[in-house]
Amino acid sequence: MGAPSSLVNRRGVLLSGAAAAAALSLPAGAVQPDLAPPSELFALGIEFARLRRRCARQGHRVRQLAAQAEELAAPRGIGRVGAGRRHSAALDAVRAEVGYHTAWARWSASADEIAALIDRIVRHPARSIDDMLVKYEALRWSLLDDGAVFDTAVRRQVIAFRRDLVAWAGSR
Repeated sequence: MGAPSSLVNRRGVLLSGAAAAAALSLPAGAVQPDLAPPSELFALGIEFARLRRRCARQGHRVRQLAAQAEELAAPRGIGRVGAGRRHSAALDAVRAEVGYHTAWARWSASADEIAALIDRIVRHPARSIDDMLVKYEALRWSLLDDGAVFDTAVRRQVIAFRRDLVAWAGSR
């Protein structure tokens, strides 16, 4: 069962094969003919792409607010190198003023959501090369973009991916 060459984007517009592949950041050739029903992994891949974009936007916002808090803290004599708890509390108060903590909580929730989705993607059996590409993109993000290379959960995910790849290659 392969991935569909068309799907509906968030505005309800039907995307062609190339646009559907682009939604996942996959090569256009990775999408199969219109007759193929959508796989569950492809649908999870679309959700992953959406969450990945949201997490990137929120992470950018957190970094902006942290820089803004640093700029506001400098004239108040809070500076980057503090004197322990007092410095930390003062910087924390400035961060609260600019909305850093709220933005960080949103980003953290999105990161948790994407981690849970990656776990679902990795546990789901792959039925096509398109499914393998979805798994690869999830693992690539987890290892490279999220910086979790030494995380034991990621290690288990990579081992599970290898099992799927070997089983799928052996069945051909």
